[in-house]
Amino acid sequence: MLGKCGNGSGRTLCPVSLGLAVGITATLALILWVAWAMYQGEADISWSATALKALAVFVKSFLFGFVVAAIYDCIVSRCKCVCCKCKDGSCACCNGKGSKK
Repeated sequence: MLGKCGNGSGRTLCPVSLGLAVGITATLALILWVAWAMYQGEADISWSATALKALAVFVKSFLFGFVVAAIYDCIVSRCKCVCCKCKDGSCACCNGKGSKK
């Protein structure tokens, strides 16, 4: 269903890669925000509580990125271009060119 990551087609996203990218970004953003809030004296939270929250944020955002990439891949692989009714890929939108062959 999802295909291989890095298959060279250029039309799909790797769910694991996108999940990791979103997860790491969200986790780093949370840690930086907590550090800033602690520095400003606005947060009364320990680093151990922050680590647990960061783990939860990583898991949730990884799953979000994974699902988004999987849905995108499913749409790209299943849907055909509106103008392309042909099965052999000779239409302009199927072969990536501006006009019919």
